[in-house]
Amino acid sequence: MLENDQGRIVNISSVSGLISLPLIGAYSATKYAVEAITDALRMELWNTNVKVVTVNPGLVETNINTISKPKIDKLIANKSRFSEIYRKYLYNVPKGLPPGSVATAILEAISSQKPKTRYIVGSTKVRIGVRMKKFVPDTVFFSQVAKRMYQE
Repeated sequence: MLENDQGRIVNISSVSGLISLPLIGAYSATKYAVEAITDALRMELWNTNVKVVTVNPGLVETNINTISKPKIDKLIANKSRFSEIYRKYLYNVPKGLPPGSVATAILEAISSQKPKTRYIVGSTKVRIGVRMKKFVPDTVFFSQVAKRMYQE
């Protein structure tokens, strides 16, 4: 890419790399790392024609719950403080975006003449949440997330 002074690097992160959520802190940490390395690479390649892009999917419909259901059920059966909250969170995965919406964003990131630096793929609520985190005090943002976590 550098020899030809052109190209595209598309890293797949997650909305969880922009907003940490309860119960998935370790996952968020890995996605924050993707964000950091992508930002650094973007700056390193700034004066080239190599574009560096991040795709940040929100919740995506996958079969991860089906595969891991026995382990999830065993964990929830322990009746820890977060069992019910964790169950609700995990069983919302089937309500996620279709994988095709992420593929569409990746295709746009690859093929666009002037790609965005970041493609957030998610519902309106997810996109608002990402923007809201930038503009509201942490205490307000965290209290709203906590309220939703305990109410739903």
